[in-house]
Amino acid sequence: MTTRGRRGRGTTHALRTASGVAVAALAIAAPCAGQAPDAPARPALVVHASTSIGTAPSRFFGSIVDRRLPSLVLEWRQPLLGDARRGLAWAPALLPLVGMTGVPTRDAIIFYDCANVLDPRDVRSSPCPAKWSERAAAWAAGVEPVAVRLHQRVGRATLSLRPGIGVASFVRAVPIPEGRRLNALLRVDAAVEWPVTARTGALLQLGYWHLSNAGTAPLNPGVDAMQLSLGVTRAVGRR
Repeated sequence: MTTRGRRGRGTTHALRTASGVAVAALAIAAPCAGQAPDAPARPALVVHASTSIGTAPSRFFGSIVDRRLPSLVLEWRQPLLGDARRGLAWAPALLPLVGMTGVPTRDAIIFYDCANVLDPRDVRSSPCPAKWSERAAAWAAGVEPVAVRLHQRVGRATLSLRPGIGVASFVRAVPIPEGRRLNALLRVDAAVEWPVTARTGALLQLGYWHLSNAGTAPLNPGVDAMQLSLGVTRAVGRR
């Protein structure tokens, strides 16, 4: 996918994955519409901070996995089916702050030993050109309008799965200078929430994030990251 002939493959696979998760969520949640309600679900506002905890296992996308994505996310939940025990909600999100570490700011040509191409960093001789980059964090804002959340209460805790698709606009091209400032964003998050008060809860979330320019640039390496989030939920409206 780092060549022109493989552009957009990561995004295509990612979108298919998100579509499959969303269809599965709808199929599981559909029976909720015909059940006697436990208690009506209420709209809620969620605020959580996120950071990368390690490389993503999805190397089959051909993506870069050594970037970190510190982020702040605001999420709205609008109930569609079911009740407070189990149901489906529309869950769009606003990402006012998305960071990406290790983004090249300037490229230069250096020379490695052509005989050691498997790990050229170990040698510093012979004419084998390669790129070296000065790196710094790049920042973005994003929006994720296409998202659903399926939840199931277990005891006092609530488990949820949330796939979503959106876009993020960075201050410069990412994850390499040949990329794009505007990137498609795919997130699939699994979370557990615990009530603190009648309206407020604490959230712990593990997510997979995929960023890609969808083949709109000469190169489309994409970025994969596993994200850990901590946040707060606040229900609004009357029961």
